[in-house]
Amino acid sequence: SNSDSLCDAFDDAYYRGEKLFSARLQYTSLIDTLRDHLNARGVSYSMTMTIRDDGQANVDVEMEIPLGTIVVQAYKSGNLRVLDKRGLAALDKAQALLEDLISENMSPLARELAIHDYLTANVRYEINGDVGDAYSALCLGVAKCSGFSDAFYLLGTMAGLNVGKMGGMTTAGSHEWNTIELDGVWYFVDVTWNAPVGSSPTHVYFNLPASAMSGTHTWLAKNEPSNMAHEIDTKNYYFATGKVAMHEAAYGPAAVKSVESGLMLERISPISVRAADAVQAAMDAIANLDNVRRVGVSYTTVRLNDWQYIQIHFDINGETS
Repeated sequence: SNSDSLCDAFDDAYYRGEKLFSARLQYTSLIDTLRDHLNARGVSYSMTMTIRDDGQANVDVEMEIPLGTIVVQAYKSGNLRVLDKRGLAALDKAQALLEDLISENMSPLARELAIHDYLTANVRYEINGDVGDAYSALCLGVAKCSGFSDAFYLLGTMAGLNVGKMGGMTTAGSHEWNTIELDGVWYFVDVTWNAPVGSSPTHVYFNLPASAMSGTHTWLAKNEPSNMAHEIDTKNYYFATGKVAMHEAAYGPAAVKSVESGLMLERISPISVRAADAVQAAMDAIANLDNVRRVGVSYTTVRLNDWQYIQIHFDINGETS
């Protein structure tokens, strides 16, 4: 549709780091569509428009560069004079965190995991207020998706990682997440969705290939990095740590199965799998592990309707997990 094309064109410019976006709109109603999209993205902007004699509109959107990008550029150049108080505070906090989280002998994957786990454990999701950048995430401890993404970009880049950003749509609406390059291959990371409201942090969206991410996220294909992973590999958290219960079913179209300290995460697809079948498969996988004595199951619900946490209780050497 015209509105989708407009939003995609804006995203294309925004994620290339351009400061100005210009468009000729066939319908003036698309001005509100563009404004709503900018607000959902958390973009700071000023808009000017001219209504033509033919009823079309020329629109210019001047965008502010995300704070994390500004801080990274200042950090790399050594020119900190360009930073305002928020930028300096974000830089100071980032440097202090990286001193605690990162050591020289850590692998890129270990650095990424340390940064990811800090953010999911210490930043609370919040959609109201000025919470869309790295300052709000690192210094205030609250952020919406763009704040999580900006903070991950800032910390990851300062830690020597090649991190990018990606925008698109999800089952919950307009959204922003990250990309990361490891050993020449790019992966998706969604720190926001790994910090679900009201539940413990997870690693479900940690280094996913496009094939797995596309189950819940959509994006403009031309904005993908050129060497995007398309299959699960050992950079994925559950594979890297040996915590996948059933390799052939992990991140498949029907369900997500992974074991972490007795927690089995299942993504139930209402059109392709019955919940009872998925739960039984998970329980069977647990029961086949060494030293497992009993298996039980309980359910709790998280913020998205098509997601459930399925908690598997079992005994290992007499200790309940």
